[in-house]
Amino acid sequence: MNVSLITTTGSDENQALVFTYVGYRKRFAAPDRNTVRVKSPDGWSEAEGALQREFRFANFTDALAFVNRVGELAEAENHHPDIELGWGRVVLRWRSHSADAITDRDRELARRSAELEHAP
Repeated sequence: MNVSLITTTGSDENQALVFTYVGYRKRFAAPDRNTVRVKSPDGWSEAEGALQREFRFANFTDALAFVNRVGELAEAENHHPDIELGWGRVVLRWRSHSADAITDRDRELARRSAELEHAP
């Protein structure tokens, strides 16, 4: 059985990934039968089709160090967020462009990047 991602729907508390399952002879597309509800990681919100979170730091140096840690994670996973860097401020946005949606991989890397906030 193949699985094809169709879309994301809903608000932050009630967002859903909608999948269409394609079998040998049947195609099931009823959202109530094929919808998987997935919660965003703590501290993250959905904005413009991406998981987004703002991180605050005491200065530019600490913010840049965090960006570099996230960059190492992104390179290791070959999946890269959009990053906005300012004085004492970093905004990360995770989204899978190939799926045109937020995927489980985005949620996992969002969670892992947040763990890097206070790393040495």
